Amino acid sequence: MAMHDNNTQGNETINVQLTVKEALALTGTRFNHNHEIAVDAKKKLMKSLEKKLISN
Repeated sequence: MAMHDNNTQGNETINVQLTVKEALALTGTRFNHNHEIAVDAKKKLMKSLEKKLISN
């Protein structure tokens, strides 16, 4: 996916609200009883990235 603004070079920030468990799941911590934690965290992250990329 190409960004249209060559001056930013990916240095912009995004905000994603995650639970502690979701943040841990993104670092590789496994929750054997509930793999949906990692799935939900990735979805939140991707949604935030998509919003940022679409708004530029």
